[in-house]
Amino acid sequence: MINFEEIAAEVKKDLELQKLLQASRTWGVSPRRFLGTWEPALVTVYERDQAGRVIRTTQRYETPEWTDLDRAYVLALDLYEAGLCDGCGHPLEETTKAENSEAFVAKAPVRCHRCTAQVHAAEEHERPQPEALRWPVDFDQSKVLDLEKWAMGEDMIINHEDHLHAD
Repeated sequence: MINFEEIAAEVKKDLELQKLLQASRTWGVSPRRFLGTWEPALVTVYERDQAGRVIRTTQRYETPEWTDLDRAYVLALDLYEAGLCDGCGHPLEETTKAENSEAFVAKAPVRCHRCTAQVHAAEEHERPQPEALRWPVDFDQSKVLDLEKWAMGEDMIINHEDHLHAD
């Protein structure tokens, strides 16, 4: 018999298992099929008349793709994900505990310069439905900051102050 509570506890603590189950869900296949341990094996059943002639054929899978255990793991993943904060994606049972109110310390932000370039391009080209616009961004290797030279006080390739701070 399947112990759903044990499966739910396993899914809750095992990030690799969570990723496997999410990937199999995304692909629309059972976890066993995703892992390559199950492939469809069709069995053809022939129905014959009294003279031995084939009058009907039917096909069915030898073993079902989704077992009770597969379904239990996927349901456990759904249960686990239902308990995650829709903001940060971490378990609400951890992030909402009163004793943890001071335990989460935000670090300084990190600026994605690619996103910054996209936002600046969008601001320069205000148009209706900005969410429908896509801004291609190129990476110019010649403008990469040489951190070793910068640390030594030598000339920097990038001299723009806004590229040096996260804001």
